[in-house]
Amino acid sequence: MQHYSAFDVSCHIVGSSIDAGEPVSNLQLQKILYFVQVGYYAKRHEFLFEDDFEAWQYGPVVPEVYRLFSIWGGDKITRKPAMSHRALSESDKALIDPIICEKRNKAPWTLVAEAHAEGSPWRRTM
Repeated sequence: MQHYSAFDVSCHIVGSSIDAGEPVSNLQLQKILYFVQVGYYAKRHEFLFEDDFEAWQYGPVVPEVYRLFSIWGGDKITRKPAMSHRALSESDKALIDPIICEKRNKAPWTLVAEAHAEGSPWRRTM
């Protein structure tokens, strides 16, 4: 098992989204990070990263990641982080990239609604 931080995974989400010409906002990033964690756990029965999510007004948030990308406000993140991060393995990217591709095209408020949908893992923890 690779040991990543939520920041490592966030850098991959941001970088791959920029490379695809589909940058995400911080709100989208937080929701995608959550859906990636859920999807990874469903397949591997272990967490991709150990950082905890907090219950914020618009759903799950990893506070440290939120703060790092908060300089963008509500705008799209159009620059890859300059800070060093651990690269994800090809097998982990293969598992989470389809989730990222599906979710980054959705509006932030659609992702918030999905995170709070009846029967969703987040809804069950509320």
